[in-house]
This record gives sequence, structure tokens and C-alpha cells, in this order.
Amino acid sequence: MTNGKYISGHIMLSEYRCPCCGAIPYDTESLAHQELFEAYETIRATLNRPLRITSGFRCPKHNADIGGEPLSVHLFGLALDIDAKDIDEIYSLVTTVNLMAPNLRMGVYTKKATFCHLDTGYRIIPRVLRAWHEGARWNG
Repeated sequence: MTNGKYISGHIMLSEYRCPCCGAIPYDTESLAHQELFEAYETIRATLNRPLRITSGFRCPKHNADIGGEPLSVHLFGLALDIDAKDIDEIYSLVTTVNLMAPNLRMGVYTKKATFCHLDTGYRIIPRVLRAWHEGARWNG
């Protein structure tokens, strides 16, 4: 539930909303969103440090403008990209995610930037296909 400046305990709306239009998904109280936000809070508490979000929700225009995957889970608001300063920080984050939130889907990026992508895209129903269209919903 959004609470003024925050969408979750430590997730600022300014980090999560689409940077080009300021939009957020209409249903951030869904099970899929809450699972993602709660996992973030658990990971943050375990590491005992702030985790900077570099990407949360993306509108289709912004996703295309930055070269995001055409069917990115960010389009649903079910993904968070977490910044890391180096490989050691990524390793610590990956280890913590595997222990504390093993259901999350995770991607690790170390070439152009060092960050970890976390998502609850497995909650999207029907499964996203190339024929995906605006208005698709997920279970929860």
C-alpha cells in the first residue's frame, strides 16, 4: 500500500515509479507485488543496509526507450533492479536472496553496470507471450 513517500517500508515511490511518466501499477496491493516488496524488505534487513533500486515499474514507452525486453516483468511492476558497487556486493546480495527469498527470479548483471534483477514474474497469469497485450492481469 502506498504511504505518501513510500510504497513499502523502505521502497520509495520515487525509486519505484516509472521515471518518464511517474506512473505506478494500479494494483500494488496484489499478492504478486506484496511478495516482491516483502522479499526486498527481508533481504534489506538481513544485509542490514540500504539497497538502492535503479528500476521498478516501467511504462511501455520507457521500457522501449531504454532497450528493455519487450515483455519485461518491469511492465507489470513486478521487478526491482538493485544497484551494487562491485562483484563482492553482488555476491553478498545473491547469497542473501538464495537464502532468504529463494522463490524470487533473479538475474545478475556485471558488464555495463553492476546490479541484480529480482522479480515475481512467475505470478503473471496467463503467462506472457509475444501476443501479450495491455490489460493482461496476474493471479493474486
